[in-house]
Amino acid sequence: GITWRGGRTRGGVGRGWLADGPRQPPLRVSPFGFAQAHECQNEALIRRVGELGHGYASAIELFAGAGNFTRELLPSREHLTAVELDRDAMRELRRTTAPWEGRVDLLRTKAATALERLAKDKRRFDLAVLDPPRAGLGTGAMAHLCAITTSRIVYVSCDVATLARDVAEARAQGFERSCVEVFDFMPMTSQVEVLVTLDRAP
Repeated sequence: GITWRGGRTRGGVGRGWLADGPRQPPLRVSPFGFAQAHECQNEALIRRVGELGHGYASAIELFAGAGNFTRELLPSREHLTAVELDRDAMRELRRTTAPWEGRVDLLRTKAATALERLAKDKRRFDLAVLDPPRAGLGTGAMAHLCAITTSRIVYVSCDVATLARDVAEARAQGFERSCVEVFDFMPMTSQVEVLVTLDRAP
């Protein structure tokens, strides 16, 4: 299909989405959305995030997109809250999570806004998973995330500088770095995805 957008005007001919990944049904990503470039590495990353999240009943996922990690996390979760700002991604996330309706809350807002509200409401989650853009989460939002997460944070990053900043804040808030893993999504370049696991110190 062909899709175009200008300001608030949008139109198209044919199918207005791309199928992402080998899983069935595939994730549907809009032409203006985000998808990882390396399918095999993305599958490995999804599986690893699922392994690291095993055994935690409640979870919050930030920058959820169309559901790249959500589908892996939801089946073994009593409850999951997913946060995503992009309108197109949220529409697809609703479709992706439809089989688990009643066990998932979807919040269409900025991650920092959601975290501030959840911290104010004294919400608590066993597990947090986030995959932010290069700007990272930010120290203020990271402090709020640490306040609402009781056990483990799984942080996926494409920028080691902002990752280091946010991890430093998590450590200041009582979390310890327990694992660092690298996924080479763009071979023969310096670009990598880094997966950091942070556990609350005893």
